[in-house]
Amino acid sequence: MIMSQIDRVHPSLRGVLKNLGTQEELLSDCDIDEVRKNSEKRLARKPVFGSVQPEKISINTLRGSLNLYVFSLAQTHAPPPCLLWFYGAGYVMGQARDMWCRLLFYQSSNCVVILVEYGFAQENRAPAVLYDGYSALNWVRDNAKRLNINPERIAVGGASTGGGLAAGLAMYRRDNCGPSICFQLLLYLMIDNRQDTPSGRLKDHPVWPLDHSLACWDMYL
Repeated sequence: MIMSQIDRVHPSLRGVLKNLGTQEELLSDCDIDEVRKNSEKRLARKPVFGSVQPEKISINTLRGSLNLYVFSLAQTHAPPPCLLWFYGAGYVMGQARDMWCRLLFYQSSNCVVILVEYGFAQENRAPAVLYDGYSALNWVRDNAKRLNINPERIAVGGASTGGGLAAGLAMYRRDNCGPSICFQLLLYLMIDNRQDTPSGRLKDHPVWPLDHSLACWDMYL
C-alpha cells in the first residue's frame, strides 16, 4: 500500500497539519481574493500567543502608506534590540496577527518585534515588497529613540516568503550602504523560484505542494 504524505508524518504532528489546512484554492481558479478570505478564516481559528496588542504605526514611503505593528516591552534601562519581521504566505497573503511574530516576542527575554505589513502580489510585483522592507528598515533606524531600541542591534527575519524577503533585504541594504543589520533569522525561507531542491520538488506535500509555490512565484515575478 502506498502511504500518503500525511501518513508519513509523525502521529503527534498530524493534528497540527489538519489545523493548518491546505491551499487547494490556488490549484482551482486562482481567485486570489477568495484564497485570502479562506486563509483569514483558517488563521482566525488558530490560537494567538499572549495578550499584548501591538501598536499600529503607518509610515509614508515612496510607494504610499505602510503599516508596522510594534510589539514593545516595558521601559528598560538600556534600549533593547529589535527584530524586523516579515510574515510568510507565498507573497500573496498573510496577516498582522502572524503567530511566529507573537511567539518570538513572548519567547524573547529582551527584544522589540516589529511586523511589516508589506504589499501582496499580484497587485505588487517584484521588487515592490523589497522596497517596502527597505523603507521599514530605514524608518526603524531613524526612529530608534521613539521606539526605545538600540539602532546598532536591528535584526531582520521571516518565515517562508518572509524569510526570502528578509534575506533579499539584507543584500539590498549591503549594496546600497543602508542601515546596519546585526542578524538574520531565516525560517524555511522561500528563496529560489526554480524550486530546484529535493524539498522544492515535492508535488504532494500535505500543506504546500510544488504547484502552490510555482503559482505564487509566477504572481510575484
